Amino acid sequence: MHFDSGTALIKSTNRGISMRKAIALVLLIVLGTMPLQTSAQVSVPAVDLQCLSDGPSEGPLIIINLSETVLNDTAICKVTNPNTYSERIQIGVSADGLGFDAPVTIDLGPNSEESFNVTVSANQSISPGIRMLNVTATVVEANGAPPPNTAESYTEGEIWIVNDEIIRSTEIEITEIGPFRSTAESFTTSNGIEYPVLYLKESFHIDAIMSGWNGTGIANKCLNVYVDPQDNTRPVITVNTSENGTIEWFSGDPLQNPTLKGIETTGGKLEGLRIIRVAYEPDGGTVDACDADSSGNLSSSHTDVEVLIRSRTDLILKESWGYFNADNVDSDGDGLYDSVEEYGILEDEIVTGEVVLLRDRLDLAVANEDIVFNFHYYSTSNDTWIFDHDETHFTNTQGIANFTWSAKYVQNDGCNGTSCNTKWKITASHPGSELFAPAMDNYTSQVIVLPPILDSDGDGVDDDNDAFPDDPEETHDDDGDGVGNNTDVFPQDPDEQFDDDDDGVGNNADEFPDNPYASNWSTIYGAFGTLLALLIGAGVMISRMKKQDELPTVASSSELQQLEKQIEELQQKKNEMIAQEDVTEQMFNDD
Repeated sequence: MHFDSGTALIKSTNRGISMRKAIALVLLIVLGTMPLQTSAQVSVPAVDLQCLSDGPSEGPLIIINLSETVLNDTAICKVTNPNTYSERIQIGVSADGLGFDAPVTIDLGPNSEESFNVTVSANQSISPGIRMLNVTATVVEANGAPPPNTAESYTEGEIWIVNDEIIRSTEIEITEIGPFRSTAESFTTSNGIEYPVLYLKESFHIDAIMSGWNGTGIANKCLNVYVDPQDNTRPVITVNTSENGTIEWFSGDPLQNPTLKGIETTGGKLEGLRIIRVAYEPDGGTVDACDADSSGNLSSSHTDVEVLIRSRTDLILKESWGYFNADNVDSDGDGLYDSVEEYGILEDEIVTGEVVLLRDRLDLAVANEDIVFNFHYYSTSNDTWIFDHDETHFTNTQGIANFTWSAKYVQNDGCNGTSCNTKWKITASHPGSELFAPAMDNYTSQVIVLPPILDSDGDGVDDDNDAFPDDPEETHDDDGDGVGNNTDVFPQDPDEQFDDDDDGVGNNADEFPDNPYASNWSTIYGAFGTLLALLIGAGVMISRMKKQDELPTVASSSELQQLEKQIEELQQKKNEMIAQEDVTEQMFNDD
């Protein structure tokens, strides 16, 4: 305990005009006989009083032990005159009904001090308890005259009335307990109770102090540290208090704890509430505990702290729900591996995933714990992931939690008017509970949902692959000229689609699209020349045959008739070509 020393009190009184005049006259007389004061000195009479115990600096002023023969104790006081006056100081004492011995007055010269004792006495009939001691110092004369002011100082402190039992008593307080060397954690349960937290199979530390009846630390005492003392009679460790009565013990320090054991699973106990005890047991005798205290002047004590033992957890992927064979290749730079995009799924296809939750360092399954699966899809237009929903599933006795999801397609408006894939990410996490810390890791896999397959025209080819999704007669347009392959006479030629006269020349290049015998003027001229040559040749051959008065032996009459028919047809074609030529020239002339 700490006790404040007294401070000087300077009080003034007012007794009316006549009194002020009298005081002023006296003051003038007194001051006239005094030397000039420096700025560092008090200009009026003053006094300072301090009292301390004759024992430890921290504690009561007086301690009386009823178990002893002499029932008294002494406080040492010091009175100080801080100025150049010669002062007479009166000492006043109040001991709360107890007897006391102290000087009545003390004379001090300028800037001087003097110590004196205040002894307080009791008798056997008094009961243990705490009383108050007050000591006052008052200036009654300054340079042989009454002071012009009231100057006093006082101090007070406790008087402890005790016996041997009280003196022998000890107290232990755990000031901090927590994981590892210096961290501290707590957990507030659903009913509002807060517990310190330690972790299974991990190191922990304990800070504590052992103090005596007067609140001062007790040095060099051996303390036992227990975990679950109701089940374990042997302490996990022993540790000595420091000079100020404290201990700072860390289970992971090989010098303090050679076994390096932390919170173990002794007795089959895992997570839950456990008792940590720090005890001073001076009688000794317990195996692996402190030896008996040879001093024999202190009583035993202990303190218990109820702590919440939790386990850290590991979340492990058991069955991936990502629909891809990760090849670590992202050709288009969209953040998805090529194999993800290749192995996408269709809407309403079933997606399953599975994780397992284990105790860290033990690899034991954790049952009946929440696993949260969060579903997000990617918005192309907003360039961000959008939360869709979450699902919570409990782990079974093997620590396994799984989900089943019907794939969903979401139309994005950032695909330039085309149907694009829906990118989903599904994340599994363990949020933690009263007995289990949240898993440090989570797992995220992506699923690609392809646009719905549409076949608007029912031709068996989906709209995305059908160049003519509304035309059941057409599916492809190889040359990209807008005319389907089935209709396009020239499916590999983007400049031609039709050949109305079936002459093998497309309408766009055919100058005579309705004339199968000609496609341009050069063909007309060529045909005319060929016909003319044929006619001339036929005429020559006939003329020779007539001159010889007989036909060639190789030609029969039927062959001659056929030849004449061909000549007539050629002549007819010639006339048609000439007529067509005239019409065409007229059209050009009209233009």
